[in-house]
This record gives sequence, C-alpha cells and structure tokens, in this order.
Amino acid sequence: MLGAFFLGLAAFNWRAFWRNAVVRGREPSAVPLVAALLGVLAVFVCPLPGSSRGWWAPLIFDFGALPYALWLASTMAFGKRP
Repeated sequence: MLGAFFLGLAAFNWRAFWRNAVVRGREPSAVPLVAALLGVLAVFVCPLPGSSRGWWAPLIFDFGALPYALWLASTMAFGKRP
C-alpha cells in the first residue's frame, strides 16, 4: 500500500518537473518530499529479506527529493528560474 502511494506521488512530482522545466509552465509540487518518505517507509516494512538495504532508492527515484534539491540549487546558482 505504501509502495502504491509512493509511485503515485512520485509520478505526480515528475509530471510537475516536466511542466516546470520542459514546458516552462508554473506547476509546483504540493508534496515534494512526502513521496520519498513514503517510499523509504515502504522499503523498511517490506517483508523480503534484505530489502531494507535499498532505503535510499526512493530518495533518488522521486523527483521531489534529492533530484529536485539538486535541480533547484543549479537553477538558483546559474540565475535561471526554478
């Protein structure tokens, strides 16, 4: 269940990124870090042995977490609008 919420919110965050960066619209994500945190929680409660070693994966695959922070820092550093 948590994994499904992670996938849905992560897809929403990638859609917001696409509209902001590629289409140049103004569609901020209302839940930038929630999907990644749900994904981390889903990995920890997964009953498969050794799955908790991949706790960092949702932070990379959800654009609302680490990739968004890097994108925001680079656009602010180079003077482009986020």
